Amino acid sequence: MDCHTDELLAAKDFRDWAELPLDILSRIFNKIDTICIFVSVQFVCRSWWGLAQESHICKCLRISEWKLTNKRFSYTQLLKIGVAIVDRSAGCLEEFSIENAGFDFSFYPPSIRCWSPLMLLQYVAKSSPLLKCLQFQNYQGLTNEDLIEVCKSFPLLKQLRFNFCFNVKDHGVIGVCKSCPFLEVLDVLNCCIILTEVEIKIIGDLCPNLKEFYLFNRSAYSRTRKSNNHVALAIAKYMRCLRKLDIRYIPLNDDGLLAILDGCSHLESIYVDHCPFLQNGKKLKCRLNKDKVKLIF
Repeated sequence: MDCHTDELLAAKDFRDWAELPLDILSRIFNKIDTICIFVSVQFVCRSWWGLAQESHICKCLRISEWKLTNKRFSYTQLLKIGVAIVDRSAGCLEEFSIENAGFDFSFYPPSIRCWSPLMLLQYVAKSSPLLKCLQFQNYQGLTNEDLIEVCKSFPLLKQLRFNFCFNVKDHGVIGVCKSCPFLEVLDVLNCCIILTEVEIKIIGDLCPNLKEFYLFNRSAYSRTRKSNNHVALAIAKYMRCLRKLDIRYIPLNDDGLLAILDGCSHLESIYVDHCPFLQNGKKLKCRLNKDKVKLIF
């Protein structure tokens, strides 16, 4: 041991990270990406290795763009790591997300095609009945049938988010809601989904605890030349527990938003975008101030 090391060990502020209390170390691990723990952090020392084997450390699995393009791993290696993390979680996985895996796997050789994100999702469905959060972003390999089938395995699901997933349609969303009655967050922004007042009613009836709803009806909006409040009235009537609402390309006017405020008494914030018939008049402003609801344009 050299003199420099001796000085460090003798210093009053020297900390032996290998001897940190397990509760503190667990908090640190919970803030680190699970894949990072699996490929590097667990190899720091024996105590870190031991903690990394615990199932409660593997509650979250995120497959994101930087990991897909990271030169340290091939694509199949990354997905195999995902399978190993699911195994280590021993059924305790609570969050699974795939971000920016938008490429078409049909052009890949069979050895890679069999390790698609869908394969990993299906493996999660078989192994993780406690899953509470499921998220997809820019993943074109996801279809209605796949989404409905895997969500049958997640009866406790509370959050479902899929953005830029253009192969998922409105009946796929309805199918998920039938299997996930405890859903609290439903985010269908930037998808080819048109939810009419009929679908809104079905979703509200199937998921009475919905607290956050994100809706993007651009396709329907493009065919609209005048205001109507059909969707707004359905939200007001069938989604009364909402606390956060994000609506884009909806042709509602001030009366429609007032109806939502009447029906959804727990609302805390409303985000609106591309709603040209919404004037935010004096009556609406007074009501928003009275109810202390934040309106964001």
